Amino acid sequence: MKKATRTLLIVLVATVLLPERVAAQQADLHVVATFGVQGAMEKILPEYKRASGQNVSIEYEESAVIQQQVASGKAFDLAILVPQVIDELIKSGHIKAGTRTDIAKTSLGIGVRSGAPRHDIRTAEAVKETLLSARSITFAKVGSATPVIEKMIERLGIAGVINPRIVRTETGRPADAVSAGKIDLVIAPSGAIVSVPGVDFLGLLPAEFQDSVVLTVGIGTRSERQDRAKGLIEFIRSTKSSAILRASGMEPAETSR
Repeated sequence: MKKATRTLLIVLVATVLLPERVAAQQADLHVVATFGVQGAMEKILPEYKRASGQNVSIEYEESAVIQQQVASGKAFDLAILVPQVIDELIKSGHIKAGTRTDIAKTSLGIGVRSGAPRHDIRTAEAVKETLLSARSITFAKVGSATPVIEKMIERLGIAGVINPRIVRTETGRPADAVSAGKIDLVIAPSGAIVSVPGVDFLGLLPAEFQDSVVLTVGIGTRSERQDRAKGLIEFIRSTKSSAILRASGMEPAETSR
């Protein structure tokens, strides 16, 4: 009787837990990602679904904000963030060690409203004149590139003049404010400008003001869909996705190393 009771108990537990596990594995793969990769992922994910039949849900935010959300318990399967944040999440146990993979690199550039005059930004003096001519300027308040942008403005000696015109974006993609006609000019990683409708990309900042932003992926330690997450990473690093990354203002990992 005791053996029969144990067997029945095991069957009952399996009956309850197995469907839950299967449902978890079949649920959408959940990705959290920095705004810098949004334009590319909006094109890559439909291709991934066509190739794999798998659904992916994705949320975009600045890397530092996502780090805070994850520390507060936010669940995810895959993160696409700047490498410093990925490394810190590995140390804190939120991302599985050994899954860290660079996927692309993007450099800083400037965008303006579609149809606005296209200023030259190939030299420091040209960048200075372009910024001084803008009635309003935006960049991320807590983005990984923010210190670099602020340092550039200081080096150009125009901080006192343009600081009152700067709107530091706290939520959302900075370039969207330019697209909506609320701001004249955005400074951001090129990958966060090129694919935004209603925004013209003027080009990359001169080399002296550059600090390339690397985009890195890592799989969540608590993810129940780690095999599928690995599959998505492989697809992002595929030849087809590499072409999309380039068209979105980024260099794929193969050429960024």
